[in-house]
Amino acid sequence: MAPTVGIDAYSNNPTFSTRVTGTILAVDSERRLLMIERADKSRLTFVIDPKVRISADKDTALAGRKDLSLSDYKPGSLVRVNYYAHDKRAIEIRLKKSKT
Repeated sequence: MAPTVGIDAYSNNPTFSTRVTGTILAVDSERRLLMIERADKSRLTFVIDPKVRISADKDTALAGRKDLSLSDYKPGSLVRVNYYAHDKRAIEIRLKKSKT
């Protein structure tokens, strides 16, 4: 998937964002960090942007909730993370339905 171009809200500079899907290994709400493991077993850690969009697909435990927070995501959950490639700052986290 090709990265998309956006504007960094902090510097008004063009930035590239991309997406990745993986299983949550750890969530640190206090430090605003999220670690996932991709299907190829590689691990990524993201800094959670203060304006992050948090949502959930249909047929997930959190579907339909409007008041989601980072602490609602638990290890073992499948998520798609949209993030700025240059600093790994997550701008959207979406709970996905597990393929099992």
